[in-house]
Amino acid sequence: MLTDSTIRPVRDSDRASLVSIWERSVRATHHFLTGADIEHLRPLAAEELHNGSIDLWVLVNAGDVPLGFIGIASDRIAKRGGARLLPEPRVQRDRPFGPR
Repeated sequence: MLTDSTIRPVRDSDRASLVSIWERSVRATHHFLTGADIEHLRPLAAEELHNGSIDLWVLVNAGDVPLGFIGIASDRIAKRGGARLLPEPRVQRDRPFGPR
């Protein structure tokens, strides 16, 4: 799935899909959160992803469809607002990210 992928800066047209990726990734990995917790956090995450305070980069496939994203603030992976490397859950299953 990642063979023809690339990382590029976020575009305004990507932002809605990033919120969806955020939600699917959180639901797939943050089992300690309830559905109500995620619904409460969704508008906060959407605001962070839309307000431009974090430098966002997007992993896209050959068709330029976002597969995941990362937020960077002050040359570090952003932790504020929960922004971290967030892959689409189906991508994570196909090729795990992070240390092994």
